Amino acid sequence: MRTITDLIVASARDAQHATREVARVATLMGFGDNDTNRIAVATSEVIRATLAHGGQSRVKVLGILAQPRWLWIHVGAIHLGVVAADSDTDEDPLGPGLGISAARQLMTVCEVAQHGPELFVRMARVLPPDRPTPPPVEALKSGLADMPPEDPYESLQRQNQTLRLVLRELDEKQAALTLSETGLKRALLAREDILRIVSHDLRNPLGLVKMSASLLPRLTVDTPSQERVQRVVDTVEGAVVRMERIISDLLDVAALDRGTLAIQVAPRDGAQVVRETCENVAAHAQAAGITLVARADQEVRLVCDAARLVQMLSNIVSNAIKFSPPESEVVVSLTASHTHATFKVTDRGPGIPADQRARIFEPYWQLDPNDNRGIGLGLAITAGIVAAHGGTFVVDDGPEGVGTTMAVTLPRYRSLSSHNANEA
Repeated sequence: MRTITDLIVASARDAQHATREVARVATLMGFGDNDTNRIAVATSEVIRATLAHGGQSRVKVLGILAQPRWLWIHVGAIHLGVVAADSDTDEDPLGPGLGISAARQLMTVCEVAQHGPELFVRMARVLPPDRPTPPPVEALKSGLADMPPEDPYESLQRQNQTLRLVLRELDEKQAALTLSETGLKRALLAREDILRIVSHDLRNPLGLVKMSASLLPRLTVDTPSQERVQRVVDTVEGAVVRMERIISDLLDVAALDRGTLAIQVAPRDGAQVVRETCENVAAHAQAAGITLVARADQEVRLVCDAARLVQMLSNIVSNAIKFSPPESEVVVSLTASHTHATFKVTDRGPGIPADQRARIFEPYWQLDPNDNRGIGLGLAITAGIVAAHGGTFVVDDGPEGVGTTMAVTLPRYRSLSSHNANEA
């Protein structure tokens, strides 16, 4: 390892001179302006941090014969009382501010070591592969002596520009870290929601199945008992259907998170989608005392996944039935233009506050957290199905400001090839 330049830095003026010398060596080695500015800023920031702690620095610029494309800079902080540093962590032993954090951002290598009151920073940047191999160390030293001094003002301007770039990059990293932390929190909350579903919403129908199974051996096979047996069988079937629905919803939400919710498109009749939906939820509506009104008499052809649209519309209609007062109507309609088809579901329920409408599509979210009539996945899945079809979902007040109208608008024509929700 050969020394190209060796300087003692005890003041701000010394720091500026050392930084310019480092930049001159980088230029002689063949680094471009951008790389040279980054090397200069890294050196300046480490020196500045040591001076801020009342110490002096010894700055060496070194060349290694075995590594001709590497520029090594050693900064030794002399008589500096700082805490021990671990070079494998991001903690800056020189305290808050840029300092070593900037050097780690800017240099190919940045290592920190401490021996007693002295701190040593070894940093290096490698010459890009598109640059020619630099001259040997002795030639660099000779070239440095012959090189005219750089204008301090221009040097400072370039360093400030690079420093602003570094600050922006650090801000972007911090924003990415914050986003990652937010994603982790959301994942933890989702896990808690799944555990709640498994422990409560799945345990209840399982309990019904277990209880019904224990009753069957006690029932005789004579004619008076057939009705009782059938009631037990119906209970088991209902519990199994509910468990299947919960598991299917969980799988769909997981597919939405991965961007892999599959849809298989083909030419279909939208009016038939409305009719099948009303048939699916008819028993639910009757039990709640709700009248279903379907307004989709004319055929509306559109390219879609009909099964997914029935699932989508059933979720919306079931939600409308759940919140509608007895003896009211839920209207399911379909209208079309030349290019788009719009499914609408209108109810006479209490409505959804405007400031809460965006949240209804969040998995596991419910307007009333104490409402146990669902698990909060239906509308999230519905929104995913709409997005997979390239459609839009609008939530608004019902007629005369009473109830809620949910409108889904889908393009009528699209590629007939099989694809999924995350296809480009």
